Formats: sequence, C-alpha cells, structure tokens
Amino acid sequence: MPFWIQPTIIILLLIAIITTMRKLRVTETALANQKDNIDELSHLAFYDELTRLPNRTYFEKHINHAIARAERAQQPLTVLFIDLDNFKPVNERYGHRMGDHILKLVADSIKQSLREVDFPAHLSGDEFIAVLEHTADRKVLKVTAERILQNIRNSTRAVECKHNLSASIGISIYPEHGETAADLMDMADHAMFSAKERGGDNFAFI
Repeated sequence: MPFWIQPTIIILLLIAIITTMRKLRVTETALANQKDNIDELSHLAFYDELTRLPNRTYFEKHINHAIARAERAQQPLTVLFIDLDNFKPVNERYGHRMGDHILKLVADSIKQSLREVDFPAHLSGDEFIAVLEHTADRKVLKVTAERILQNIRNSTRAVECKHNLSASIGISIYPEHGETAADLMDMADHAMFSAKERGGDNFAFI
C-alpha cells in the first residue's frame, strides 16, 4: 500500500468515529427528552395541576392496591373523606382565583397533617380524600381528624373573606365498613355528611 494512502485512511476513520459519536449524543439527547415528556404526561395523568396532589384516577388505583395489601396482611386501613364547609359562597362572591388559593392552602394543610406513608388526594372541587394504611385505632384517627381540621382553620384564617372556612370529615374503616374501594369511599362520604349535619368543622365515623 502506498505510504500516502495510510494517512488518508486514518483521517477517514477519524471522521467516521466523530460522526458516529455525534449521532450517539443526538440519540441520547432525544431519548432523555422523550423520557422527560413521558414523565410529564404521567404527572399530568395522575396529579391535580392546581393542588399538586394525586387526582381521582391515581387515588382509585392506589386504594385498590392498598386494599389488596391489607387483605394479604390481615391489616386494617382507613379512608378520610374531607369536604370544605361554605366553600361555594366564597367561590361565588370572591371568584375562582380566591377559590383556587383556598384549595391550595387546604391541600397543603391536609398533607402536613398526615404521615409520610399516608396518601392524600384531590377528588374534585372542594372534595379531598386520604388513605391511611395499617390504621384503625379510633383514638388515633380522632387526633388525626382534629389535626386536619385545626390546620385547615389556621391556614385559611388569613384569607380576606367574611365567610368562616372549615371542613367536615367522614371516616370509614376496612374491613369493618366495606371491603371495596367504592364501598369505603361511599361510607366515608355518608359519614362526612353526618359531620356537616352537626354544623360542620367536625368529623364523624360511619
């Protein structure tokens, strides 16, 4: 092989290597962007954009898994159904911006009132819900409910409106009050209305 051909081959090989490396970097960037897009879509599908809490879809998925775990381990779990008192007149009088601000405060209050292992979610409007696994002690649940109510009152106290903001909480327990997600949510909802009938700013067991 003539001596002058060898450098040419080496140069061509280097060009090929550089081109391949650039293509690999582009591919890695594209894959990273694709993963980010998938993560974003997943977050939008399972989280409420306003409150940053899990949404109804994610909650229903979670509670079904939680019930399956509770059944296997022969352990209880509790559902808390939380609904704001007098939220509609506040929303109507002060507008959706104020209403959205209140919902964010309430979401933060609920999250801060629970354990890290508990699962709060925003169902819709002024309705929130939470699953507490391995928990059925009514004294513990009473303290938890009272803490949520107190934190909601404290967080919304600074809101400039003439309506008293509070919440009502209904409590149902697996398997005592139901063995399916639908039954537990329905029973907790009924208990919540019982708390409202007592004047609100209260909690009730089914």
